[in-house]
Amino acid sequence: MRQEVSGKCVVNGKYSQWEAFVKRLPEDFDQEGRLLRNGRNCIKVFEVEGVPLVVKRFRQPNPVNRFIYTYFRGSKAERAYRNARRLEELEVLTPTPIAYLDQKKGRLLSICYLVTTYTDYSPVKTIENEPLEVARQAFDAFVRFTVELHQKGVRHDDYNLTNVLYQRQPDGSFRFELIDINRMHFGPLSRRACLSNVKRMCVNIDITYYMSKKYAEVRGWNTYRVLALMAILRGLFERRRNRRKQLKSWTERCKEKVSQH
Repeated sequence: MRQEVSGKCVVNGKYSQWEAFVKRLPEDFDQEGRLLRNGRNCIKVFEVEGVPLVVKRFRQPNPVNRFIYTYFRGSKAERAYRNARRLEELEVLTPTPIAYLDQKKGRLLSICYLVTTYTDYSPVKTIENEPLEVARQAFDAFVRFTVELHQKGVRHDDYNLTNVLYQRQPDGSFRFELIDINRMHFGPLSRRACLSNVKRMCVNIDITYYMSKKYAEVRGWNTYRVLALMAILRGLFERRRNRRKQLKSWTERCKEKVSQH
């Protein structure tokens, strides 16, 4: 039985001239645009009236999440759009939210699209390739940016060096932008919540140690207590991550065995 396809389109009032482009995305996305990334989700750049726009297509959720996103949480595209509008109010940089489009099959969410302005900022992770002095300045600025986020009550729940972009300014200062913002929290943050957010910023232990120490200094917190708590939080984080990897590996092996029979 063929399921009916319907949709929900929300366009930022400042960019209503691009509503037609947004509504055509289900038909045009695969054939047009320049591919930036094609993994779990697909990201493309489209030229619209001479303006580069980024479109992120989120893959269809599993059946349980299709139900949850439809009736309780909203799609990832909707949440990213709403979070971007909130960040704008707080004067935190993020690519300007243009629109989001949800597609439904039957009564449940299927595919969703997020449209934002294009940014030429680079991932903070690339700072690791900079000369030591430049890298130190950039990481110091990144820590100050992180402190500012937390003081504004902003917690990015997938906070790592690829989900924050940066650009060095002519005066030598740094500006930062948040991306992949569908999972965020807004509200007062405890010390533990702040450090728990910091712990996943970087895989490199030395850089994590350096940024944790700098974070404590900027906030005026006891450095030794912060580093001790960070060591505990980081250890728990690594243990959970290793368990997830083991579970994924075990699941893949089970699938292989099932396919052989």
